[in-house]
Amino acid sequence: MKKLLIITAMFSITFASFAQKGAQREMPSPEQRAERITNRMAEQLELNDEQKQKVYQLHLKNAQKRQAEWEATKSEMEARREAMQQQRKQQTEEIEAILSPEQKEKWAEIRESNRTRGEMMHQRRGGEKGNEYKRPHRGSFQGKDARQSYSRRTERHSRS
Repeated sequence: MKKLLIITAMFSITFASFAQKGAQREMPSPEQRAERITNRMAEQLELNDEQKQKVYQLHLKNAQKRQAEWEATKSEMEARREAMQQQRKQQTEEIEAILSPEQKEKWAEIRESNRTRGEMMHQRRGGEKGNEYKRPHRGSFQGKDARQSYSRRTERHSRS
């Protein structure tokens, strides 16, 4: 009985630690990133106070620039996502205008089936609902024949 309790406790602790690692962390501010990098450099390179201040200012400027670029990219992606959703909605409405009532009903069932199947595949791959699964790039396997396979693929495409 004690062994079962210990095993259960260990499993719970392990699961909790994995769950915490999987949770999305907040991105540190540009100031925090610049401070962390500068402190690491100061420690490793034994920077004096003047050097440390100059390096910090440089890191801060670049971190703020990267933050602004990231936010611009994020807003662009959100706008693109909204446009795609609007386009998909419009396409669905146009298709429904073409279909008969029976066909609309059948098409709705097919779409729901596909949506359910997609969610099941996503869960099987370890994703959470609302969290995008990123599959590995097609040619990113690390087999011993990776270079040969790559050269064959590029050769095949260069012929056509």
